[in-house]
Amino acid sequence: MESPLEWFFLGTAILGASFFIIRLILQLSGLIHFDIHTDHDLLHTDHDASDSYDSFKFFTIQNLTAFFMMFGLVGLGMVRSHINILITLICASFSGGFTVYLLIKIFSSVAHLESSGSLDMMNAIGQEGVVYLTIPTNGSGQIQISIQGRMQIFDAICEHGERIETGERVFVLRVIDGYTLSVEKK
Repeated sequence: MESPLEWFFLGTAILGASFFIIRLILQLSGLIHFDIHTDHDLLHTDHDASDSYDSFKFFTIQNLTAFFMMFGLVGLGMVRSHINILITLICASFSGGFTVYLLIKIFSSVAHLESSGSLDMMNAIGQEGVVYLTIPTNGSGQIQISIQGRMQIFDAICEHGERIETGERVFVLRVIDGYTLSVEKK
């Protein structure tokens, strides 16, 4: 190391990379909870003011450490290549900012993959299913139906009170008290 600038960029890169890697390992191991939707990792704490809250989504600890890591690495490389310091600072800042942009895009893409896991029984209405356990006359049986991409078995009654045998196809008309479905033959 020859100049203080090289030491500055090296220190920034090492500090940023160390915190970035440690934090990433802790997140992946589950020791630090990171909620993609609410960004508990934010430096801003007023959750009611959504406009100002959204404007601070760039300032997470993960993003700041990634910025300093790339800022330091690019700056060090450019200083060692004897490039003008002003151009070096601009390029290092741009690369750090671009890294933050990529992280935000990656985490927002992952957020779209997340589902609540809650089953909305109203999605069963209009769906076709198969009788799993015979539905007796004026009684209750079971049907197998795919709701929200998951095969499920639910109690079912025939809307018209007739018997429906195992294996017959049915059509869901309505939801009765939670998880019981009213069906008719298809």
